[in-house]
Amino acid sequence: MRFNYELEVKTNQEFRYHTKIYQEIMQEIIPKNIKQKNYKDALNWFFYRERKIPLYEKQSIKNIDVYEEDRILAIYAQNQSEMFKQIKYREDYVCNIER
Repeated sequence: MRFNYELEVKTNQEFRYHTKIYQEIMQEIIPKNIKQKNYKDALNWFFYRERKIPLYEKQSIKNIDVYEEDRILAIYAQNQSEMFKQIKYREDYVCNIER
């Protein structure tokens, strides 16, 4: 199956997503050396291996902005309810990992 979306890799830009939750997650990820995939592997996993997010939500994605330095994928989609539930789960999981 192919997905139709625009991918834009942004470099040296002021990132507007540096929110409180972003800072909290990064404070957990960096000191604990939690491994992160590069954005191409992460997108491949998301589209072809992640099964909790319904296909119709993945197909509704129109644009993805990649901020490599900030380790952020900004996903713009019409249908996002299950995606946001899964993101919230991952935020909670990362912020509550045993040290």
